Formats: sequence, C-alpha cells, structure tokens
Amino acid sequence: MNKKIFIKIYLLFCVISACSKNENSTSTLELSGTHWVKTTDEKRHFTFTTASEYVYVELGRSYTGTYSFNGTNGPFIDVDKYGSIDFKVNSKILSVNQDVTNPDFESIYEKQ
Repeated sequence: MNKKIFIKIYLLFCVISACSKNENSTSTLELSGTHWVKTTDEKRHFTFTTASEYVYVELGRSYTGTYSFNGTNGPFIDVDKYGSIDFKVNSKILSVNQDVTNPDFESIYEKQ
C-alpha cells in the first residue's frame, strides 16, 4: 500500500512540475529569431537576429541596430538619426512609433 501512495504522489508531482514549466515558457516572449512584417506594406519588416540586435528593411535598404526587451516592450536603440524608438509586443503584434513628430502614430507589424 505504501508503494501505491508513493507512486501516486510521485505522478502528481510530475504533473504539477510539467505544468509549471509550460506556463513559464509561454509567458516569456523572446524576440531573437523572429520576423515581423508591416501590415500595410510587406516590403517593410523587422528581423530580430539576436537577443539584442535587429535588422529593419524598408524601400530596399537595410538598417541594423540594437534593442532591449523586457517581455512586453522596449526601445530600439542606435536608430539612424532618431536615437531611440519605443515598441510594444502583444502576442503576434509588434507596434512601433516610427513617426517622432507624432507621439500617437503607430506602425503595426505582424509576426510571421
């Protein structure tokens, strides 16, 4: 009888442990290796090449830079002549304010 109780407790522990690992892995969003295309212009897109570097393509030109990301938002850093640009990620949507003259403007990119 003790052996059966031990096995049940062990199996319960395994199930709880597996659920905890699953929840943690889906709650932490990583951008490295992801590609995002602008919803209104597929020729404009971001590719996050590492945990701190990205490539942005528009009008046939590529721009590289660095970024930081806390799991929800962050800034693009070292952006040509603009300094830092804030972005947010919500599931499969990346929103970026690429118009420094209009703080309410947002460009929307979809994860591919």
